[in-house]
Amino acid sequence: MQEILHSEFGTLFLVGAIILILIASLLLWLFAKTIGKIESAGFGNSFLISLASFITHSTLWYFLAKINISSMLIALLIIVITYAIVYVIIGKLIWKCSWEKSIKANAILTTIFSFVMFYAMRHEL
Repeated sequence: MQEILHSEFGTLFLVGAIILILIASLLLWLFAKTIGKIESAGFGNSFLISLASFITHSTLWYFLAKINISSMLIALLIIVITYAIVYVIIGKLIWKCSWEKSIKANAILTTIFSFVMFYAMRHEL
């Protein structure tokens, strides 16, 4: 029975993650084209940026859970800060644009992510 629960949870997690990555990619593509004025931005490379960020954050959440950080606020701040850094760095590398354009393109998505994370964790803080 426990194997089935883990299997269903794993499948649900992957489906949810893919949906969130696709939404983030669509938003990132929109922000990169309109706010960042990045000519090379496309849905495909925005998807790669979102996917790389998701993998980085899933790994970070895993290790933060393993070291058992006592304060959820500290863990959440670490996640939000690394989220912003990862998106900007990977965006700059994939889009081959300036730091300024990458920061502009990622600023709104990072703000949305921060609000969603803090709202979702409000009872834990």
